[in-house]
Amino acid sequence: MTRLIIKYSVLVVSSIVVARLLSATILTIWPDLLTINISEGVSRKLGEGYLETGISYSLNIIIIFLLSKDMKKENIKSVPILIMTFFSSLVGIIFFFLTLANNKLNSRQIDSHE
Repeated sequence: MTRLIIKYSVLVVSSIVVARLLSATILTIWPDLLTINISEGVSRKLGEGYLETGISYSLNIIIIFLLSKDMKKENIKSVPILIMTFFSSLVGIIFFFLTLANNKLNSRQIDSHE
């Protein structure tokens, strides 16, 4: 379980850092990427948060694939955990660890009572 905690803590922190750095790099290279020209002299600029959130969701999909592999190894079947991971990788991984700890605790209690 310690190996999984280290693996997913590194993944969450690195995905947050990559999303922020990548969005800042993209906007440095293409500063007019999020600018919309409406008419002559009138334009609107979207915030950097939109780009960062899109990149974050893309990285969450990668985390979902890794999490589903580990869920199969640990024999955990929960689609809501994967859905939560799409919207917030940290929340989904916390619920994965809570479910994993609950299953391990229940299996130890069953073994000790038999």
